[in-house]
Amino acid sequence: MAPSDPLPPLPPPVLVNIESTLGCNLECVMCGSHLSGVTRLRRSMAPALLARIEEEVLPGVVDLSLTVAGEPFMTPKLGDFVAVAERGGHWLQLNSNATLLKDSKLLRRILAQSGSIRFSVDGARPETYAAIRGQDALATVQANIAMAVRVRAELPPDQRPRLALCMVLMRRNVDELVEMVEMARDLGVDQLEVAHLTVLTPEMDGESLRHDPDRCDAMLRAARVRADQLGLRLVLPPPMQGRPVAPRPSARLRLALRELRQARPRRLGASAGGACTACAWPPGSCGPAGGCPVISCKAASSSPLAAMWPPAPCRGAPSPATCTSRASPRSGMARC
Repeated sequence: MAPSDPLPPLPPPVLVNIESTLGCNLECVMCGSHLSGVTRLRRSMAPALLARIEEEVLPGVVDLSLTVAGEPFMTPKLGDFVAVAERGGHWLQLNSNATLLKDSKLLRRILAQSGSIRFSVDGARPETYAAIRGQDALATVQANIAMAVRVRAELPPDQRPRLALCMVLMRRNVDELVEMVEMARDLGVDQLEVAHLTVLTPEMDGESLRHDPDRCDAMLRAARVRADQLGLRLVLPPPMQGRPVAPRPSARLRLALRELRQARPRRLGASAGGACTACAWPPGSCGPAGGCPVISCKAASSSPLAAMWPPAPCRGAPSPATCTSRASPRSGMARC
């Protein structure tokens, strides 16, 4: 394709990110949305835009994520967003700080409709958690996650989502990585996902483990050993130097067999990895990290949202030439 040739149209997305709210009740030191000030504005998606997205964008979509930067359980009328997923048969994806979870009918609806829920917990010790997340809430978070695991176990097997802990790795918490592995196992979640700190301001650079590569890689190796011993799936970022730390073959086989037994039948073969993504954002957000098509609350033009994609559904996996944005489920960088 010559540089002057127009780009081909995007195939329809199979994963849509909806920023249901930009509000968040925590002040995490590594969060770009908090640092930019947008989480304090507490903006949320208008019902009219949600209705347009449901009608014009979501048909054919597999996965629907309700969070990019905000805390989903702060969303006004969160049940309306869940209802959209229920009507369309979309798998929900949520990233939550777990401070606001309550055992309720709404939580059970969310669990039954979700493919995966990730809980951000960046410290295994109360003082570390409070220093990173701006609130002394680790005990509450642990109790709420344990409750969610318990409620999930009460659902039919085909309505149980994957639950994960997430951790952004930095100097002040790297020594707690093995403890985080043990916490994930004790809470009963399916895996621990670890990402390196994304340095967004000069002041944050001192927390980057690029300044302490030996210590970082030693903790990655120790965490892998402990996860293999406990039978926990551990998703690690690349080491600062050397080769990635892979699980032992025997541990990998045990995990694969266990997860195959626990797999939800409708979930087998369905994945948004490497698929086109669309993002919808309330005004005042920092915008998407990648090059995905953006639908903002200011999109009040008369043109249909679906005009960004060709009318015929995409057949097969999109090629790099026809897809400008790809989901990256195993990115080594921190989420907002």
